[in-house]
Amino acid sequence: MTFKNVGNAIASAQWASNRVGNGIASTQWASNHVENGIASTQWASNRVGNGIASTQWASNHVGNGIASTQWASNHVRSVFAIRNGISHVFQAVISLGEHTLQHEKAPIPPKNGPRKRSNPQVAVGRSHRRGLRRIVDIHFVAYKLLQASLRSDPQLQEIRPRWGRDRGDIGYRR
Repeated sequence: MTFKNVGNAIASAQWASNRVGNGIASTQWASNHVENGIASTQWASNRVGNGIASTQWASNHVGNGIASTQWASNHVRSVFAIRNGISHVFQAVISLGEHTLQHEKAPIPPKNGPRKRSNPQVAVGRSHRRGLRRIVDIHFVAYKLLQASLRSDPQLQEIRPRWGRDRGDIGYRR
C-alpha cells in the first residue's frame, strides 16, 4: 500500500467518521427539533393559557369596572336621594310657611303709620314678622336634624351641608 492509498483510506475513514458524526449530529438535530416542537407547543399552550388568563383578567377588570360603576351609581343615587329629600323638606317648610302667611293675610304695616300696640295694622305686621321668624326657626331645626343624620352616617360625611355654621365651626360668630 502506498502512502497515497493510506492517505485516501485515512481520508475515507475520516469521511466515514464525519458521515457517522453527521448522522449523530442529524439525529441530535432531529431530536432537538422534536424537543423544540414540544417546547413550541408548550409555548403555544402557555400563550393560549395566558390568553385565557388575560381574558379572565379583562373580564374581572370589566366586572370590577361594572361593580365600581354600580357602586358609584348607587352612591350618587343615595346622595341625590338625600339632597332631593333635603330640598323636598325645605320646599315643604317654605310652602307651609307661605300657605300660613297667605291664610293669615298679614299686610306689611305702613312705614309712617302710628306705632301704638292698639293699631291693628301694626299688630298684624308684628304677626307677619313672627310668622317669618317661625319659618326661619323651622329651617334651622330641619338643618340641625339633617346635620345629625349626616354625622351618624360616615359614608355621607362628604356631602355635609355647608349652608350653616355650628357653634364649634371655624368662623362661627353669634
